[in-house]
Amino acid sequence: MKKIKGASRLLFFARGSAMTQHQVDDLLRPFEPLLGHWSDSRIAAAAGVSHVQVAGRRRRLGIESHLQAFDSILGMFTDEHVAQLAGVAKQTITSRRSALGIPSHREQQGRPLEAFDPLLGVLSDVAIGQLAGRSPNAVLKRRRKLGIMTYRPRSDTPQKNPAERGVE
Repeated sequence: MKKIKGASRLLFFARGSAMTQHQVDDLLRPFEPLLGHWSDSRIAAAAGVSHVQVAGRRRRLGIESHLQAFDSILGMFTDEHVAQLAGVAKQTITSRRSALGIPSHREQQGRPLEAFDPLLGVLSDVAIGQLAGRSPNAVLKRRRKLGIMTYRPRSDTPQKNPAERGVE
């Protein structure tokens, strides 16, 4: 049995037992000032109910999600960074940004690797990544997409010599 404090009356219930809507509302009433400011999951953990029950109560009261406060910075920063600020999973932010039709931070930056295409196969992926401010893996993917061999050929990379690329 678990004792939940902070409600208008104390309720004792076994975890997993069904509660009426009235009981859930009683448990959530002390947390209402936090609705829309804290995540539903955080309030649910504090109140001892499910996040679905918190979300339902918040919607019935006409209160927007706490994520709405972060809408103005969606696409300005990476989804991972916004998720850390909001205290939610990255996928939650990615889904919200996509649903609102906001391009990702990376998409808004354009394709900075295109400017470094002449160096692909001439310098290492690590060196190009450092110059472009991108990961070596991003450079590797771009180089492989273009079918350009490494500056040190390996058996798992498509081979295309610089003359075929128009580089002299």
